[in-house]
Amino acid sequence: MAGSPRHRRAAPRPPARDAPSGPASASRRNRRGIELQDPDAGGVVGDVVRCVIEVEGSVTEELIFTRVRSAWGLARSGQVIQDRVRRVLRKLVTKGEILRVGDAYDRPGHEVEVARTPTSRFTRKVTQVPSVERQLALRSVVQESPGVQRAELLREVARFFGWARLASDIRDALTEDIDDLVAQGTLDETDGGLLPGDGD
Repeated sequence: MAGSPRHRRAAPRPPARDAPSGPASASRRNRRGIELQDPDAGGVVGDVVRCVIEVEGSVTEELIFTRVRSAWGLARSGQVIQDRVRRVLRKLVTKGEILRVGDAYDRPGHEVEVARTPTSRFTRKVTQVPSVERQLALRSVVQESPGVQRAELLREVARFFGWARLASDIRDALTEDIDDLVAQGTLDETDGGLLPGDGD
């Protein structure tokens, strides 16, 4: 990643792979002639949701909304659509087909090991990046640049995910992630900056 603390060498990029490029795989699951608002559309929505999680998991609820409405060619997902998707998600979790992991959904047995970088076709908003993935990126930077200050860590990870400006929602989400990692003992905050903790 570009940039570095003045007293440290440039922080390397966290382990990464490209983020999914878009809803093409989900779109193929849509069936012509079935309206998303149709009470009988639950099965088709379930197919789309399973496809999205299989291809993109771990994936946040907001991104699932985006993928489902895109599969129907809709510009936005209103409350009716969100409620429909949430019901499908709850049903799939109950059946054990998917798992709820923090603020995201994933397939059973899958472990997030890398943070995904943006592509030329798709950049995720901070609310579309699972906290487990954001925290992985934060941990990776601290491990490679021990002593990094909070402000620089925020900038480095924001750049990693393709966010050119550290807007308030990005700052708040990443700050909460850092606080969680410190509380868990995964990171240790000292006067000299952030260090890997004993719990890492």
